[in-house]
Order: sequence, then structure tokens, then C-alpha cells
Amino acid sequence: MQYLGKRTGVSRAKLLGTEIVDFWSDKWGWVAAFPILCLFGSPPSWLFRALLLIGGRGSVRRELESLSASLGLDGHVRFLGFILDTALPLYYQAADLFVLPTRELEGFGLVTVEALACGTPVLGTPVGATPEILLPLSPSLVFRSLAPATMAEDIRRFVESARRQPEAQARLREACRRHVESRYAWDLAMDTLEGTLAGFAGAPARATVP
Repeated sequence: MQYLGKRTGVSRAKLLGTEIVDFWSDKWGWVAAFPILCLFGSPPSWLFRALLLIGGRGSVRRELESLSASLGLDGHVRFLGFILDTALPLYYQAADLFVLPTRELEGFGLVTVEALACGTPVLGTPVGATPEILLPLSPSLVFRSLAPATMAEDIRRFVESARRQPEAQARLREACRRHVESRYAWDLAMDTLEGTLAGFAGAPARATVP
């Protein structure tokens, strides 16, 4: 993790890192959830070291930056701008948690699979295909609702559980990687696509080469 910190520029100790590849106005709920998380009861010591990383250069970046500043989160939120594809795995791996707080318009959610492939657990809203990806791995990875307060509580539960049970957290990170390899590897995706297209065309699918 120290190596990843140097490569990503995230040098401070952290227990929560989140990366959103693109900005949608309906994803503001996560920025709103973060201060609720900070004010939720008596904040534990880890929360004061939490860092939210937001990547992407969408149309609402300035509004998000203003919102972050107005909520007093300058020390806890960092806007990364555009992230090169070659650097994305480093940010995924450096994060203790990836949050996908989509409210609507979420299709398959490739970023969810990318984060899981890097061994990073994902908490996502019950929108679009996100539950389809996360539920087979663990139902606890799907937020109970879209309300910022509920998201904050679910994040708190996840992080505190990870701190109490580091071995279980390590197993979860390994399970994230295996989940993607067994369901979403490119070879599997191509074979499935070819079989589906061949079925529509009425032709037998090509046998998969071992």
C-alpha cells in the first residue's frame, strides 16, 4: 500500500478511498453522504483520516467542488480530474472501498467490475445492473437505499467491520477478484456473446479452445 500511495500521490494514511470515473448530477448523493458520515454520532478516529477521491472531468465538477467546500470537506475530498487508463488500477488498488452511488441511468457498470478485478470491494446503490453484479458476491455490498444517511450508515458499518476483522476483509478482497475472473473475464464474455449471436443466426457456436 505504501508503494501505491507513492504512485497515486495519496500519501496520507486512509481507510476509505472512492473513485468515480465520470460525473453525473445524480451522483451528488455520495458527496452529501460523506459529511453525514462524519457527523454520525461520535466519529471514530479512522474517520478523521478518511479521504474521498473523485476522478473524472464531467460538466458538474465545479459544482461538486463548491459543494465540498461549503460542507467543510476540503481536507477529506480530492478531485483528481481525468485519470489515464494505465493509472486506474493503481487508484482502484489504493482504495479500501469503491463507492458507486448512482441514482439512475446506470447500465452494466464497468467501473464496478474494474474495481472488483483489482481486489477492491464495491458498495453500490440498488440501481441498474449494480445488484446483478454485487449480490452474488455479498448482499451487504448493495446499499439499502439511495438516501445519503442510509449510505453513510452502510459505509460506516462496512469500514468498522473491516477494521474489527482484517482477515475477513482480506478474504473479501480475494473473493472480489475471483468473482470477476469466474463471471466477467473477457474470454467468458466473448464466448457468451458469440454463442448468443450464433443462436440468433441459427448457426452452431465455435467450440471454445481450452
